[in-house]
Amino acid sequence: MGHTVAKTILVVDDDEDLRQSIAIALAEEGYNAISVDNEEKAMDFLNEEKIDLVITTLSVPRIDGMRLLGATKEKHPEADVIIMSGSENVEMAVKAIKAGAYDLQIKPIDIDKLKLSIEELLEKQIILAKDISSHHPLDSKFGLIGFVGNSEKMQKVYRTKRR
Repeated sequence: MGHTVAKTILVVDDDEDLRQSIAIALAEEGYNAISVDNEEKAMDFLNEEKIDLVITTLSVPRIDGMRLLGATKEKHPEADVIIMSGSENVEMAVKAIKAGAYDLQIKPIDIDKLKLSIEELLEKQIILAKDISSHHPLDSKFGLIGFVGNSEKMQKVYRTKRR
């Protein structure tokens, strides 16, 4: 496994067999997998723990995946969300992707496909973290992250903003 610190992944679904099979597969890969069966418990973990990824069903009784997506992005902006959905919920799943979900997995879940998606998104998180940390230490303080350019005029903007 390519990560050195165990990433925490929250799995939210009312289907205990599915939830446990995902959690076990993730734990075998070295992740800290937490599984819960309802939105209230998921919100508790989002409020109390550092979560790197949420894997949630889109919509079943006691779980609103769109609300969990919003809460995750609010409390852990660096975290990603993978939505699991039955094929009958494709329209809502597309809305979830547009709202910031990283991926959509159609039920029944293919664990290998899910693990591949997780690996890809965690690699993306590592690349983004390295990119942000490569900036001047004051860049985030002065709102310069995302600015690109090496021209003399841009260098002047950077110097002015850092003052």
